[in-house]
Amino acid sequence: MVDWAKQVDLKALAGVLQVDKLGMASPERLRKYLGVDPGAVTLLGIVNDLHHVVEVVIDAPLWQAPALHCYPLVNTATLAIACEDLKRLFQICGTPYRVVNVPSKE
Repeated sequence: MVDWAKQVDLKALAGVLQVDKLGMASPERLRKYLGVDPGAVTLLGIVNDLHHVVEVVIDAPLWQAPALHCYPLVNTATLAIACEDLKRLFQICGTPYRVVNVPSKE
């Protein structure tokens, strides 16, 4: 998760995460693992990831905020959720997550 205005450098982020390839998920994979459609991707989709396939990556500056805004599985509303509550949700769901400095294309 990054700030809405940040243009992520996927190649550099792959290096930070130490993975070979990194790209955007197809609509089919979004539905299969998170139960959401493109345009409605949300941190809360992890409740649908019963096999813990998805790892959440959060940009470090965002994690310093008191709360993050995300969709409640549809893009017709927005919720503000305290970062401490998100940590608990990740723990309850068994979701791996990392807080890193996500590189941008500047």
